[in-house]
Amino acid sequence: MSSSFTIWYKKRESVDLIPTLELHINLWIDENRNDKIDFGLKIKNPKAIDELFIYIPFLVEGSDIENLLHILSVNKSISDLVFNGNIELGSLIGEIQEVKRGDDAFHYYLLEGQVQDNLKGALLKTGRILNYSFDDSLGEKDIYLRFRINNIKNKGILERYEKNASYLTGAYNTLTSL
Repeated sequence: MSSSFTIWYKKRESVDLIPTLELHINLWIDENRNDKIDFGLKIKNPKAIDELFIYIPFLVEGSDIENLLHILSVNKSISDLVFNGNIELGSLIGEIQEVKRGDDAFHYYLLEGQVQDNLKGALLKTGRILNYSFDDSLGEKDIYLRFRINNIKNKGILERYEKNASYLTGAYNTLTSL
């Protein structure tokens, strides 16, 4: 198995607030082995963050990262499904869309992450960093980022063990572990 995913941030010097993060992870196991992993990050006090970093413990390209907010921002039914409730999609201004779920108001932040192959000048041999540079104009509301990493086959996230015919079902089985 690979090492861990890691999330950290560079604090904005001019702000005394402390950001907090709510993390959602969905692993999509596909019978055709086109597996994916989704990350949703709801951030309270986002204006306290200058840059957000997510270490991915395996090699990825920019084309492997899909910004899912482009789908959520235009498709209410998928937003409802992701949040298990009724989502109201509000106005979209630049990279920020107003969103409401009951009394909880927040923003989809459609910012694109940048894949980096180095950390402070040191080349990363076994992983990559997804970097988000936050805008100075973020307001008081929480923001939500959501992205998918495609092409995770043979990256150490899943291990599959093929079994010959099962004595109970008489069929071939695959055992999958994380």
